Parts: sequence; structure tokens; C-alpha cells
Amino acid sequence: MANKKDDITKDKDVKKILEEIDSQINDKKKEMLEELKKEMDKQIEISAQKRVDLEAKKLIKGKTGKIIRRDFVIIILIAIIGYLGYCLYDIGYFNKNLPVQTEVVEVPKQEEVKNSTYYIKNYSQLVENIQVPNIVQEIQNSVSKDNMSNNLKLKIAYKNLEDSKKISDGDVLTFDSSSLLEAFQSVCGESATLENTVFEYDNLKFLYFNNTFIAENSTVIGLEKANYKITNAYETGNKLNFEVTYDGQVGVYKYTFEKSGSNYYFDKIEK
Repeated sequence: MANKKDDITKDKDVKKILEEIDSQINDKKKEMLEELKKEMDKQIEISAQKRVDLEAKKLIKGKTGKIIRRDFVIIILIAIIGYLGYCLYDIGYFNKNLPVQTEVVEVPKQEEVKNSTYYIKNYSQLVENIQVPNIVQEIQNSVSKDNMSNNLKLKIAYKNLEDSKKISDGDVLTFDSSSLLEAFQSVCGESATLENTVFEYDNLKFLYFNNTFIAENSTVIGLEKANYKITNAYETGNKLNFEVTYDGQVGVYKYTFEKSGSNYYFDKIEK
């Protein structure tokens, strides 16, 4: 009997041991499965991330290429538009729609420096207008518009008389007395006066009759005029002065012209 009981006890112990082993195996299996699952999840995550990164690189590369192509196309279009705009501008397309500007904008003219050279260049004709035959003898040492002889007045007037005012009819040369007065006033001012009398100019002897001066229209050998030179010119107030020398004459003659409005008129000559 005793032996049978011992066998039963042993069977129970073996069964218990087997159960414990089986439990340990199950626990280890469960632990291994969990570790395996974690490792698989990790590998799947790494693989998925690599795939995502790869796809992202492809996307970025493709997008960059599209951007470059887009920018290139934009640059080409801008160049084409610019060229077409230049062509339209060159043919005046844009000007046809612009209002016509009728106002003329004048650029201020730079004024010349008013030195001696300036006055001689622009006003030496004033001195020339007085250069009649025998002028040095006529003026002596000084003369003014108020005290000059009527003979000198008539000579200055005739020198400045326009050719269009002179009438040549065969052997006779005539001109109206009013034309002679106008010529004299152009030199000495509007208040200047003349006395219509006989006078001579370059061997032409003019007679006066019925508001007309008459002379024989023949070939005349002109008297030799004194050579002169303007050595200086300057302005003082409203008067323009010229310093003049004559060949064969000692000293300087000072010609003075007075400004009235925009013109200069003869005032006096002093030595």
C-alpha cells in the first residue's frame, strides 16, 4: 500500500514541475513575442520613415525643377514684352495718344561777358555811323549832338540814309527831306532836328528844293576817309563809351552814346 501512495505523490510532483516549466515557457514565449513585436514595430517605423524621406526628396526635387522652369519662362516672357515695348516705342506708337504740346520751352541763353571785346563786337557800328568824310576836321577836339554844325548833321544823316530811299533818274539823284531826317534821328534820337540846306558829301553837292534834295548823279571819286581803330569800350550807367584812335592823329577820341529804351544814340565826342 505504501508504495502505491508514494507513486501517486511522485506523479503529483512531476505534474507540478511540468506545469511550472510550461508556465515559465509560456512567460518566456510571451516576453519574446513582445520583444519581437517591438523590434518589428521599430523596423517598420524606420522603413516607413526612409520611405517618407525618399518621397519628400523626390517631391522637393520635382518642385524645385518646376520652380526653375517657371522662373525661366517668366524671364523669357519679360524679355519678349520688353522687346515688343521697345519696338512700339521706336515706331512712335505711344506718342500718338499723347496730347500735343504746343508751348515752346525756351532755354535761357547764357549772356556773354560784357567786357571791351563784347561791346566792340556788338556795338562798333555806332562809331562807324559817325565816320563821314573829313570827320577829324569836323569834330576838331570835341562835338556833341547839341552843338554840332548843321553841315555835319546833314553828312551823318546822308551816310545813314538807306539806299532804298534814294531815287536815281538818269543823271539826277534825289531823296525826300523826311527820309533824311529819319536817318539822322536813327543815329541821334527822335528829338534830333535838321535844317534843310545845301550840303556836300564825297564831292556830291546836294541842293534843296520843295522838300527834296537833288544832286547830279555822276561817277564820284570818294574822299579818302581817315582810318580809325577802337582800342577800348565800356559802359558807365546808361552810357556806352568807345576809345578811338585815328591814323596820323595824336591822342584818343572818346565817343559816347546814351541808351534810350533798347537803343543807343550819339551823345558826344571828346578828345
